[in-house]
Amino acid sequence: MRTAGGAAETTERMVGVLRRHYEIVNFIVPDLTMSAGTIFCMSGDNIYMDCTGSLGPIDPQVQIPDTGDWVPTLGYINKVHEIAAKPRLSLGNVVLLRSIDLAKLALFEQARDLSIELLTDWLVEYKFKD
Repeated sequence: MRTAGGAAETTERMVGVLRRHYEIVNFIVPDLTMSAGTIFCMSGDNIYMDCTGSLGPIDPQVQIPDTGDWVPTLGYINKVHEIAAKPRLSLGNVVLLRSIDLAKLALFEQARDLSIELLTDWLVEYKFKD
């Protein structure tokens, strides 16, 4: 497994296919796997890596329909919550918060929640079943 990440929904489908056809699923991480790749590895029975291998942070990526750009959701959600929690907002922060597309924010929160759900289920069902 070597990936910069991707969509949690795609990972969920791939795990469904693998688990349908194979009783045991192992991952080899030669250097770096990030985001959805880390989630994917958590669906395995074993993860093999040496001192050069690394499981990156889980920050689900969502593709924005109108631009096609991939956006790391947790960074976006955390920044919005950080700005909104300030007792006094600057004019710039007010303008920024008013410009936020609430549908996109909801999409980001759904991706975050799906990642948490998948990890919770797969760690119990596969990774730490024994």
